Amino acid sequence: MTDESSTKRAVRKFSPEFKRQVVEQSLAGHATVVAVARAHAISRSMIWRWRSEYKANNLATPAVSFLPVGIATPSDVDLAVEPKSEAPTSASYLELHLGSARLVIHGRPDLQVVKGVIEVLR
Repeated sequence: MTDESSTKRAVRKFSPEFKRQVVEQSLAGHATVVAVARAHAISRSMIWRWRSEYKANNLATPAVSFLPVGIATPSDVDLAVEPKSEAPTSASYLELHLGSARLVIHGRPDLQVVKGVIEVLR
């Protein structure tokens, strides 16, 4: 007799991101479903099931959400460039205060990028 616990396979859990990646590889046309299944050590039927879920939008990338943003008038913008600490250091950051919002850029930002950000925010 065999012990049931020694013959059972462990159930593997796959993240939605992994499933999406595998499905997109199989849909790209560079490899067959069989080749993708072998590369990831999973069954072909699992890929076909994930493809169905993908097409039904059940494996869709989570929606991106944005925070509300308000544009301040130029008189409301307070620019300050300060070091992170009072100790001498070459690291710095740019901090923009726009009403109750705050944008912090660490390091040494490119001057043209900073000018562009300020122009967009005006």
